[in-house]
Amino acid sequence: MKQIDQIVVIMVAAVAGATLLFFLPKGADWALANLPWVPWDGPLKLLIASEQMLSRWGVAALGALLGVLTGVLIIHDEPVVTISSSELLVCKGDKRHRFARAQVNTVGIVNGHLVIRDHSNVELLYVKIDQRSKIEAALRARDWPQL
Repeated sequence: MKQIDQIVVIMVAAVAGATLLFFLPKGADWALANLPWVPWDGPLKLLIASEQMLSRWGVAALGALLGVLTGVLIIHDEPVVTISSSELLVCKGDKRHRFARAQVNTVGIVNGHLVIRDHSNVELLYVKIDQRSKIEAALRARDWPQL
């Protein structure tokens, strides 16, 4: 994911979180007053009480912070592919997959997923990626065998 895309994801998540927590206490107050069957009435009462302690803008700021954290988690889940002439490294979250060139028979992108197969045609890795053209160009530039 490009840096501008990462910034947009974090900003949208922050605005969504702030907006949600700005309007949610009033909606929760209305729901508790007018609907006898409201689920999770305990957390809704806690949300209403937090608005009384922090003000609406304080609760919205808390929502923005939660939105930023959510955006960071979304970005962190994006796989990072590093391609050299001798190995291919795919990092997604805390998981790292390293493949030596001798292990790999073919590598390519199928339906938006990076597919790596060994010499027995066994699939070693199948992971969704976003930067298809950039990865394909790097594979071609370093002469990796294509699917």
